[in-house]
Amino acid sequence: MIVYLNKSERDRLMGELNDEQRGFLQDSLKRGKRTYYANFIARLKANKGNALSEHAILDEMTQWELVDYIDGGLVTDELKCECGKSLRYQYIVQNNKTGKVLKFGITHFEQHTGFPPHIAKDVVKGLQEVDLEMDEVLSKWENGWKPSFDFPNTELLPDEMQRQLSLGLPLTDRQEEKANDIIREFKRKQAEEERGLERKNLEQELSSLHVPEVNSPLDPIIQKAVFYYFSLYGASNLENLCEWLLQMELITGERFLTGKLKAQVDVGIYLESLVQRGYFSRAGEKLKWVYVLNHTS
Repeated sequence: MIVYLNKSERDRLMGELNDEQRGFLQDSLKRGKRTYYANFIARLKANKGNALSEHAILDEMTQWELVDYIDGGLVTDELKCECGKSLRYQYIVQNNKTGKVLKFGITHFEQHTGFPPHIAKDVVKGLQEVDLEMDEVLSKWENGWKPSFDFPNTELLPDEMQRQLSLGLPLTDRQEEKANDIIREFKRKQAEEERGLERKNLEQELSSLHVPEVNSPLDPIIQKAVFYYFSLYGASNLENLCEWLLQMELITGERFLTGKLKAQVDVGIYLESLVQRGYFSRAGEKLKWVYVLNHTS
């Protein structure tokens, strides 16, 4: 979601926030710009010798660190560019090699740091994209944003997201996507643990279960599982039985092009042999049989 707010719209919405919300967004904006810049410089260092042949220029460029970003609220003489122009938004960079500090507006990045034009353009574009994320938060807040996820365990989310949500501030699309990834992974692990516990309980139940001996390619543990399944559910078609066996990790997940499990063939043959011996009965149409366990004394 790309939202462009002009300065008056951004200032109006920031003014409608409470002090905590406003302070959080301002700090996040500052951190976002510093993080982007640091990552950008790290990429330049990693690409040394590839994109640029002038090592001396690259070495000089990567010495600059973005140490602060200031929003004065309005254009003020207290914030000056190196060229003398009064600013509202001021970037402060420091050369880690010489200690030199420069202060300027974003349009003078190239002029005062000595970055080549194409590099300076990329830096400026990235820093402005951080502004767009704040615009997105403000726009969503104004429009009564609701999260796309329903998840009570917000403590699993990164601290910044937890704080943002606790203040009643929306997440950006990027943050929300990350939150959904975290939630999906949590639910996947939770389901995996539940299946593991269910499988352990199943193994305990099957260890003492006795079933009739039938000549079948199925592993004896699967044969026991079939009887156990029907003792729980009473009746079932072949597809549901096999999906349960798969869930219990007793058969493989290989499927035919039709989507049916390949193991369904052997399981079906096993069930038919049990029908012939009177342990099961079946009802319905051929190929859509519903099998029922016959309870015998």
